[in-house]
Amino acid sequence: MDRIASMDGFGNLTEKQELEVLNKPENFTGLSKSVNTSKQSKLYKEWTHYKKGTPDEIEVSPDFRSKMITREKQLERILQKQIDDFNKE
Repeated sequence: MDRIASMDGFGNLTEKQELEVLNKPENFTGLSKSVNTSKQSKLYKEWTHYKKGTPDEIEVSPDFRSKMITREKQLERILQKQIDDFNKE
């Protein structure tokens, strides 16, 4: 959420527009509770290990990470366009 809120032009949006951007369904990826706890607010390029620093530490699948890094970049463009479009209204 903080990353989106700091995007160019986001601060100029109405509360309704902000919520629409923040709640865009494409921006959500279903993760299990334990995986989501491990990832926290990290970008996928920053999140390399699940349960990092524990005896059960597991490397996040490089294939999965690669796909999600690409998806994050796509979503950033989509969200920025939505913000830009709202600012043109």
